[in-house]
Amino acid sequence: MSRPTYERDDHLREEEAAIDALQAVWGVVARKTPKYYKIDYAICDANGGVLGWVEVRGKTFPRLQYSTFYTSLEKYLSVCRFQYATNKPAWLLVKWTDGVFIYRISTADCSRRKITIGGRTVNSRGDDQDIEPVIHIPVAEFLPLANASIE
Repeated sequence: MSRPTYERDDHLREEEAAIDALQAVWGVVARKTPKYYKIDYAICDANGGVLGWVEVRGKTFPRLQYSTFYTSLEKYLSVCRFQYATNKPAWLLVKWTDGVFIYRISTADCSRRKITIGGRTVNSRGDDQDIEPVIHIPVAEFLPLANASIE
């Protein structure tokens, strides 16, 4: 039995805006991966050659509202596997209400970042499977998209 997804239309719009910004700033083409993939986009050159991978999030609050951004450890490990297996860089792209920011993923993060059990509470979604190990990344380490490069 498959698990429910919690992608809301407003979050998807924010994610699309973040990807549009990435394409404009970096001059790349973002290709949405199939739903069963564990990463959101392949970042490609004009000929379809994969340059890297991006996981995208849209948030409805400013970046500094919380000291860390957290995401599912399983999702993060999946992104790390793509990076490792293909030798192509991977990023976490987040559109907060105060801008689009990007973080270069590192496999070393899993050993140096805080990992907790977190996620939505049972009361907010009624899904006890949404409480899981999460990895915390300091929001101060995200760069404004305009200050980052694909290299």
